[in-house]
Amino acid sequence: TVYLRVYDPVGIQFRFAYTEKVTEKNVSDDIKKQIIDLTGGHGKIARLAHETLLAEEAMPHNIHEFLKNTNNIKTALSDLWNFLSPAEQYYVKNLSNNPEKNLYLENIQIVKDQKLTIPLFEDYVQKIDISNQKTFTYNTESNEICKGDESISDTLSPSEFRLLRYLIVHSEKVCEKDE
Repeated sequence: TVYLRVYDPVGIQFRFAYTEKVTEKNVSDDIKKQIIDLTGGHGKIARLAHETLLAEEAMPHNIHEFLKNTNNIKTALSDLWNFLSPAEQYYVKNLSNNPEKNLYLENIQIVKDQKLTIPLFEDYVQKIDISNQKTFTYNTESNEICKGDESISDTLSPSEFRLLRYLIVHSEKVCEKDE
């Protein structure tokens, strides 16, 4: 298995240099280091942070606070959150209470030593409430599929029902195409 890591030092330096060449503006090496530290070197988030700071007339005093309240950074963090599966979201949200490692998230360097590697993402995750997320359940007695407390069986075609029932019953396993 090949894993692409979140932080690519050569790629980040290229993106910074290219953006500064195109905009004919630049930021100090200290600011670039802060961007990399706050974004964990995540390509898209680091690029957006760099572009956002280049667009400012004066450099904000607290770059961390400034970036975490910027809409394009919030959108990128939301994209990252939505990229994760529900199980991965739960794992990330409960890192401090979870002694087990998620090898995938470790290998792509979103998590290292049971901590998120992207401080801006950590701030974002802390604000998310996953307690009200509705889960799908299958009741074998009534042969009914529910989303949260609401039955959705009547809204599904027979094929959709069978497929969703199979996925719920086998939620802990990766299903092959021919299954």
